[in-house]
Amino acid sequence: MGSGCSHLPIAALILALALCQASADASAEAPAGTPAEQSANLFKQAYAANEAGRYAEALAGLDEAVRLDPDNVRAWHERAYSLNSLGRYKEAIASFDEEVRRRNDPKTLYQERAFAKHRLADFAGAFADIDHDAKLQPDDPEALLGRARAALWLGRLEAAKADATAAADMAKRTGNTKAEAHAAEELRRIAEWSGPGRPERCKLQDIRNADVAQSIIGDCSAAYLAATLPSAKAEALTTRSTSWMIVNDNASWLDDLQIAAALDPNNPDRHANLGFAYTTDRHSTAGLEEFDKAIALGGKSFAIYGGRAGAYYNLGKTKEAFADAKKSMEMKPNEIALLVLGDLAANVDKDTKSAKLYWMGAYHLGSRDDGLRERLRSVGVDHPENEPAPK
Repeated sequence: MGSGCSHLPIAALILALALCQASADASAEAPAGTPAEQSANLFKQAYAANEAGRYAEALAGLDEAVRLDPDNVRAWHERAYSLNSLGRYKEAIASFDEEVRRRNDPKTLYQERAFAKHRLADFAGAFADIDHDAKLQPDDPEALLGRARAALWLGRLEAAKADATAAADMAKRTGNTKAEAHAAEELRRIAEWSGPGRPERCKLQDIRNADVAQSIIGDCSAAYLAATLPSAKAEALTTRSTSWMIVNDNASWLDDLQIAAALDPNNPDRHANLGFAYTTDRHSTAGLEEFDKAIALGGKSFAIYGGRAGAYYNLGKTKEAFADAKKSMEMKPNEIALLVLGDLAANVDKDTKSAKLYWMGAYHLGSRDDGLRERLRSVGVDHPENEPAPK
């Protein structure tokens, strides 16, 4: 047989076969080829993991890829993408810097580094990187739109409008309908930033319709551009974020909260707001990180613990979710924690009676959203307004 595992007494043969199989399995798992070839294979696997949203898995593979072959510039670039996706922006910049240093090619595109700089509120640095890319890609309308967005955050409204208009014309001329739609969206956003705003009217208020929301966007954009302190800019963005939701611009809503947290990083409320946004937007891992930051910075409110309970629940960490929801309720009875307790009762404990009590408690505390109504219908409550308040 040539395997070295035959012609042995039967007991020894069984043991030897097991050892041989283990050896064969280990050989099958071990990457073959030179370090550079192994690094290239790890890059391919990590790229697929990133595409599937498995960023931590991708990062682990890319760490090994650049260890095996430090000159694998594609791995350094993909590593920056993974780090950006995990919210580790400073590390992403360092990874991208390694790519640039090793590639030593003036035609390298800087989009990953620009993204990280934007998320760190380094708007001048982001603009410089995006301007570099736009000059390398003069016939790409998306590159112009990227530069328009970067100019907008610096308050260069006319430059932003000029780039977005040029991108729209280029996209229409070349039949690029996707870029044309993006340009129209960007021009709308620039117009909203450029509206006749009054900074003193940038205040949280009950928003009833899109017209009021548009007015607040203009007022808070003016407040953001006029502010000199980062904390004041963050406050303007936090207030403005509520209006983006009313006009159905979720990208701007999330962007405002991300930048507010970057501008005012020691304020626990900024991280809590971002945690709620991430959790609502189905990014509960990122949401959990922001709630953890808020608590580490001294944020101990019922809302923060209730929000973290929701993030834990979405991630399947039911014990942690229950502990945080209980702590939140001990601080103050609230609908955030009651929703989580109801979800745990219904979906983990299979206790619909308790779930109904929790969810009706949330209803009588003021929650009226479609999600709660759907939950109540699932336990036989079609008209919660006719149900007595839980005792």
